[in-house]
Amino acid sequence: MDTDGFDTVPPKPVTFITPGTNSMSELRLISRATCYPIPAKEAVTLEVELMNPAALAIDVFSIQGQKKTGIRQVALGKFQYRLDISGYPSGIYYINLAVGSESGPGLIKTLKMIRE
Repeated sequence: MDTDGFDTVPPKPVTFITPGTNSMSELRLISRATCYPIPAKEAVTLEVELMNPAALAIDVFSIQGQKKTGIRQVALGKFQYRLDISGYPSGIYYINLAVGSESGPGLIKTLKMIRE
């Protein structure tokens, strides 16, 4: 565990299967999510705290709606993820965080990111 209380977790591919979830439990799943620095040049750090273990999707979209990155991993509690954006053109991007459910991923939180 890092000194700030977050575990650094490398991304791992997962399948979105979380039996027994519904929209109300999904809404309470992410207790905190932040992205910094803003603006950024090389990378941003995502800090996410989940109330329960879950399959998590991190998708980055340009302001025009073009998908830039898709990451899938199982997340447990608090973690940090460093997202390399050095290859992205300058502009505004949206990071969608979603958890798995029986009907597919459900959107939980959207963060704004600016690439200098």
